[in-house]
Amino acid sequence: MKQSFRTLGLGGLVTAFALTAGLALAAPGNGFGQPPRDRAQRLAQELELTEEQEEVFDRVHEGLEALREGNRERMQELAEAMEAELEVDAPDARKVHRLIDERLEVQGVMVHARMDGMLEIRSVLTPEQRAEFDELMERRRSHRHKARGRQGPQGGPPGQR
Repeated sequence: MKQSFRTLGLGGLVTAFALTAGLALAAPGNGFGQPPRDRAQRLAQELELTEEQEEVFDRVHEGLEALREGNRERMQELAEAMEAELEVDAPDARKVHRLIDERLEVQGVMVHARMDGMLEIRSVLTPEQRAEFDELMERRRSHRHKARGRQGPQGGPPGQR
């Protein structure tokens, strides 16, 4: 009985680590459930970007996609390393903590890159476009907030945690 509880606990940790790693990388590029390229094109159309603005927008978007792809691979490696470590009889807490720290570092790089990209895009927008951009971003945040509320604070449906 004790062994099965331990296995269940380790399995839960591995699952939580893998899910949060996946969500961290999926969230930046998949607002409103659209593929990143579709959402970017729709945003560019809604803002009525000039050719020069579109060039900046495309450069930022392509750079973020490349970074996201590289980080997705690293996050997968970290998830696999975490799973392997948690499956041994006596997982090394220092190694687990190092893997968590590396995951957080990768996430930090992505957050900085997204913010830098957003700032660069905003810098080439007219005041009217910035107002529209801010409104679109607020709707996106509101949509995500409502979606999280439907799942409850721990990610599952309310009452099923």
